[in-house]
Amino acid sequence: MLVTGRSARADNSASSAISPSLNGSHNLTGEAKCVNRNLHPTYQIEFMARPHTKRYIGSAILLCLCLGITLPAYAQENEVDTTRTEEQEPYKKTAGEVLVAIPGQILLIPVRILEGVAWGTIKLYEQPATQYLLQFESPRVFGAYPVAGYGSNPGLKLGLVLYNNRLLRDHDRFRIKGTYSTHKYQHYEAYYRSRRPRAAGLGFQVLARYRKRPRESFYGFGQESSADNEVNFTKEISYFRGDLAWQFGSTVNIDGEVSYSAINISDGQDPNLPGDIDSILVMYGGTPADVRPTRFWTFGLNLLWDARNVRGQPTRGWYGTFGASYNRGVDKSPSLEYLRTRLDLRYYLELFRKRTLILRGLVNLVDKPSDAPDLPFYLFSDLGGLDDLRAYRTNRLVDNDAVFGMAEYRYPIWDVIDAFVFFEAGHVYEKIGDEFSLRGWRTSYGLGIQTWHPESVLARTQVAFGAEGIRFYFELGAQLP
Repeated sequence: MLVTGRSARADNSASSAISPSLNGSHNLTGEAKCVNRNLHPTYQIEFMARPHTKRYIGSAILLCLCLGITLPAYAQENEVDTTRTEEQEPYKKTAGEVLVAIPGQILLIPVRILEGVAWGTIKLYEQPATQYLLQFESPRVFGAYPVAGYGSNPGLKLGLVLYNNRLLRDHDRFRIKGTYSTHKYQHYEAYYRSRRPRAAGLGFQVLARYRKRPRESFYGFGQESSADNEVNFTKEISYFRGDLAWQFGSTVNIDGEVSYSAINISDGQDPNLPGDIDSILVMYGGTPADVRPTRFWTFGLNLLWDARNVRGQPTRGWYGTFGASYNRGVDKSPSLEYLRTRLDLRYYLELFRKRTLILRGLVNLVDKPSDAPDLPFYLFSDLGGLDDLRAYRTNRLVDNDAVFGMAEYRYPIWDVIDAFVFFEAGHVYEKIGDEFSLRGWRTSYGLGIQTWHPESVLARTQVAFGAEGIRFYFELGAQLP
């Protein structure tokens, strides 16, 4: 076995309170009132006059009209212009203030990057072509959309997905996907599902997939493995799977799985790391059995529980998967035999107005009969990479059992774009029941943004920080869970 995230307000009520009033005392038993409202006077006259007093009433009306014409003009001439603000000279920082502010500006660099990415994402999303491409889950029967991504191991990845949502009958889903990366990572797959998602009843699905990963990393076994011991290898996987599934209502799905896997290991293609298989064996004191190719059948039972309120931007509910499988070697590895158990549970809690807290727990266990030979290192549980412990490279921690936990706070920033911050921790064990401890966990934290629609997350950009550096990830069109 190998070792190892003023306004200037002028409160000038230029409402010159001008309210002229006239009280007649010469044979006038009525009253004339002029009320100024917002510098536009109106006049109310209430009287019971004798005939010979009409000339006084006329004089009063004439006087009010004169006041109504001249006084507003006078008030406007003396009104203060509240739209102007006092111009001030910009404040100039001293050299000491500039120096003191440097650490704070450095800490704000990730925030500035996130702001720039968010702005660019919003502008890109507003383009008509983008709107069309992101509607791949719409009622359109068939079409295509791009996929892209970036990670430390594969580099920049580009590809295309062709789909047909009515291949044999309504609500069938057929998809062909192909991607290629700058580090020569290849991924091709064909997938067919026979029924509508969340629709009750019996259905089946089939999947054929081929992957070639020329720069996979290995650091040795155990939680204490060191990044200084990194080596790389090429992993080639051919995978064929069929499932017979039964949907209970809209939340629970149970399926039986039968799959065949063929895995080959060869020299790594990263020029900056040791990648010769024979040298790796010498370095870790391993045997050819540790890097042997494998062929095996998998028989498994899987349970999916999806009680989220929506799939694209869930704010409350549960999402969980449980799988147990028996794996038996054939052909080149007839003696291979092991069991795998995996539990992945997530809880969504809306704090207020779609500000959501997400908690996740993951346990992955690998066990073999006592009389079975040791497993090749690439079949063990692992942590690191895009799915867990994002500040570490893929396969950073490897052993029989793995435990992982995450807390994420997600909040909307614009229409269908959310931002999030997260903290996560993970640990691997040879036997979790005998060695479990809260000490020595590897941690990772970071922030990112994502674009969603009602059925899934469409794109996600994130940066993670940890003890071994910073990792950046980008995904487009991945239909993430």
